[in-house]
Amino acid sequence: MFGNGINAEAGILMSEDLSKIVLQKPVEIGIPLIETQHSNLIRILNNLRLSCLKGTEISSDRFKMAVHEAIEFAYRHFGTEERLMNLLAFPGLSGHKKEHEDFIMHISGRIKQFKQVHDEETNNDANAYIDELLCYVCRWTLLHMDGPDREFTDFVVTTNNHCKLQLILSGNTLAATNIA
Repeated sequence: MFGNGINAEAGILMSEDLSKIVLQKPVEIGIPLIETQHSNLIRILNNLRLSCLKGTEISSDRFKMAVHEAIEFAYRHFGTEERLMNLLAFPGLSGHKKEHEDFIMHISGRIKQFKQVHDEETNNDANAYIDELLCYVCRWTLLHMDGPDREFTDFVVTTNNHCKLQLILSGNTLAATNIA
């Protein structure tokens, strides 16, 4: 359950009124594009949480839109990370991609289970299920940002790929491929 803290060790807390996720410190990995996407993901998760607090009807359009937005954003974000990793020849790409795939499979399965629970159980049971799911998503997201995503940043730094990364991010992939 969300309660007062989602994962205090990772610096993830709930606001006083339990309406949003609060990071005690930003999760900075050194790649502004990825950091911006991470901030957007936290905003989306907060919208998802807020949709759960609006009334008792979990199947509301607001909740469905928030879930859809979260999943779509995750696909786009994961694609961005994986393209950058591929272009920079990150040796951990396959493992990182597998983590993304496992996360999407887990969440997809949980959403299917939720639909069954929601059809069969009371809203209180559905709310508890959603709380558990959101806790999982938030915890996974923060641990992933602070772990595997940081490993990619460390790779960029240790291999002196900053210039290449900047060219890629500016859209100049051809020039980036010519950097030794």
